[in-house]
Amino acid sequence: MSNEFADSGRMVAFIEEAETAIMLLDEGVRIVESWDGGFDRRVVALHLLAQGYERFLKLTLALAQLRQSGQLPSAREAQRWGHGLLKLLDMTLDEFEKDPSFVNRAAVRDDIACLRFEGRARQQLGVLDEFASGGRYHSLDVMLDGHSQTESPVDQWSALETSLFREDKEWTRLMEEDFAGFGPRWYPHLAAVQTQHLQRTARTLARAWTLGPARDEGKRLTGVVRRFLFLTDEDLVACPPR
Repeated sequence: MSNEFADSGRMVAFIEEAETAIMLLDEGVRIVESWDGGFDRRVVALHLLAQGYERFLKLTLALAQLRQSGQLPSAREAQRWGHGLLKLLDMTLDEFEKDPSFVNRAAVRDDIACLRFEGRARQQLGVLDEFASGGRYHSLDVMLDGHSQTESPVDQWSALETSLFREDKEWTRLMEEDFAGFGPRWYPHLAAVQTQHLQRTARTLARAWTLGPARDEGKRLTGVVRRFLFLTDEDLVACPPR
């Protein structure tokens, strides 16, 4: 145990913060996974996911700094990181790149590539980034002023869903041929694809706690991050057949 966590109060706070991050992500992912086009809880999922990823990213950065310098960042230093998820993500990926033993693993390189470039996982974080940076108040702003400086986060999330639909012309054909039967086939597929990317993002961070730059103290909480840590590619939510 590092000197930073020799104080039992700080260790308990570390555990509580990690548990909170994982619980927020877990609940958010479950909502996305279960959405079938009916009762819409997506905005609740966005709240949970934005908070969960922000906490998980900041914890990972803090542990990486502890491993490098022997000291955790102060609360004031962490505040300067801000709330932008893409900024936090890129800072975290930069820390990964400093750890050759971590990034030389093929699976880790693949995960980093998905998050570094404009893939689905990064697009999801982009929506959550805007949500965390002010988009969460969109409806309140519209209620109070009649307009908002930010786009509706649910509309942005819906745009990601629409892009998934448009990239495969087979879904258009199925919708045109059998509109009534389209929903029960499309929504499970949509939920599975979105869930895969959310799970993979969380898994990448969890792996850094046991194999990467956050491992000195992170590996002590394997039981906390196991919800995502032990997911294999085969475990990621599978898309149902059409």
